[in-house]
Amino acid sequence: MRHKGSNPIIIKGKRVILSEVVPEYFEYIILWRNNKRLNKYINQSFELTIDSQYKWYMEKYLVDPTQAFFVMLEKATNRPFATIGWTDMDVVKKQCVGGRLLMPDKNDSGLLAEGSVLLWDYLLQYVDNIYIHVAEMNKRAQRWNKAFGFREHDSSEKWEYPEYKIINNIPHIEMTMKKSEYLKAKEKYDLLKLST
Repeated sequence: MRHKGSNPIIIKGKRVILSEVVPEYFEYIILWRNNKRLNKYINQSFELTIDSQYKWYMEKYLVDPTQAFFVMLEKATNRPFATIGWTDMDVVKKQCVGGRLLMPDKNDSGLLAEGSVLLWDYLLQYVDNIYIHVAEMNKRAQRWNKAFGFREHDSSEKWEYPEYKIINNIPHIEMTMKKSEYLKAKEKYDLLKLST
């Protein structure tokens, strides 16, 4: 099994690097996750501190093989600008839950698109389905994810992860992306041809 602390995943693109979380990025994560404008749709109902971040990292993150958390860096400057990752990795079912997307500056959306492509390209080597959970009221995030090939489950479909229906008292929708739908989206949108 990979030891996260000594062997972090690094994924490099043209303009973006995904760097698996290490303590040097904690100050950015804490700042962004405590920002009321940014955290209104995430499952955090508390103030994140350096102590709580270290506790999570040491006691949960480093020992949990089903999740990965990345900081996106602008390659030219090494500037952290967003976070993304996955949880609930199931190697038998070949599926996981994507998420943890947080971007403080809307001007970085082009970089975020490349970072997202890097993550989906990486993950879809190992899974056939990626699920995400988006706040019902967060229409912008829903549109963003649809561009990558995610589709919303209709009311007749059973939730794969019903525990995510309500997160931090916010109703969510479940979306899924199959590898085939992602590849179609990459063909359709020039935006998604960033990692080739």
